[in-house]
Amino acid sequence: GRKVIERAVDAAKNAGVSAVQGVTLEGEAAEKIVAAAREHDAKLIVMGSRGLGAFKRLLMGSVSQKVSQLAECACLIVH
Repeated sequence: GRKVIERAVDAAKNAGVSAVQGVTLEGEAAEKIVAAAREHDAKLIVMGSRGLGAFKRLLMGSVSQKVSQLAECACLIVH
């Protein structure tokens, strides 16, 4: 996970993003993402969507959906 985060941070910096942080956490994903966003006073959470089907999403829920409901800042979900 850390290597993926490092590559993403490097890519963002190479694209001209001046303020970017990469964080790895353990626990319930949506809650941890929202808590980290609060702690770092994030203005935007960018997440990917795995594209679960409607039935699986109904049964399991979607991390990106939960984050978008719980977050106090803007969320961008990339499909």
